[in-house]
Amino acid sequence: TDISQFRILTREQLQRLGHFQSKTRANAVLLRLLRFGYLSRRYQPAVAGTQRALYFLGPKGLALTQAPNSSERRNIKALADLFLAHQLLITDVHIGFRREASVRIERWMADEELRARQLGIVPDGHIEYTHGEKRFGAFLELDRGTETLGRFQGKVRAYIHLTTTDGYRKAFGRTFFRVLVVAPSATRIEHLRNMV
Repeated sequence: TDISQFRILTREQLQRLGHFQSKTRANAVLLRLLRFGYLSRRYQPAVAGTQRALYFLGPKGLALTQAPNSSERRNIKALADLFLAHQLLITDVHIGFRREASVRIERWMADEELRARQLGIVPDGHIEYTHGEKRFGAFLELDRGTETLGRFQGKVRAYIHLTTTDGYRKAFGRTFFRVLVVAPSATRIEHLRNMV
């Protein structure tokens, strides 16, 4: 069901989710699932080295999980490579939360669901989680260093607006939230921090 939930995963992500103990076993099982139509595969281009295989539900997998029809498969095949790379990084963050023993995920919302809430901003995700006895709500912003600092500043203003207009409480039933920013380097984090 993880492939159904995340829509597309790499072998490494499947292993981190605990599905396979070894690369050899993972490759053998994934190949069988591909041959029998439970999974489909596309490749992520690589600048150097080999392309990385990306797995998503095939026709039989869609039928088994009662997921949306084959348009879902066509959509995944048509996704732009940069968008896919971004989605895989968001999935890495989600998997990191799932693997953290001291954290219990109560709810994870992807950008598609957040877009429908009309918050004035479309975060990369929203997570409600429990750490110890405390429950938190947090938005995820995955910064790959490709957008301008001005655009990031606009996002900060949108989050402030969400707080000052009571929009977060109306949408999530909570008063406070955090914004978790994941960036490619300490230097980028410092630039973002100085800008805020």
